[in-house]
Amino acid sequence: MFEISTLIQTGKIRNYPCVLIGQDYWQPLIAFLRDRLLAMGTVEADDIARLYVTDSPAEAAARIQATAMKSFGLKYAAPPKKRRILFE
Repeated sequence: MFEISTLIQTGKIRNYPCVLIGQDYWQPLIAFLRDRLLAMGTVEADDIARLYVTDSPAEAAARIQATAMKSFGLKYAAPPKKRRILFE
């Protein structure tokens, strides 16, 4: 997570979804980031807001899918045609 955050901060990657699953698990770290690091000025509020914490795998997948489709221009393609030569 910190590696991704560093790459986003330095501009090496853009619009990369940083999705964390398990609110109870990540809550102490998020609290530390807000209460200590943000207060000391070592991180910005945008850095913390970039983190998306959820308990739902469906929400996580939807967030990643939305980012991929919007930011990277990905889209669903038609399935390939079956070929008789390959006995499909």
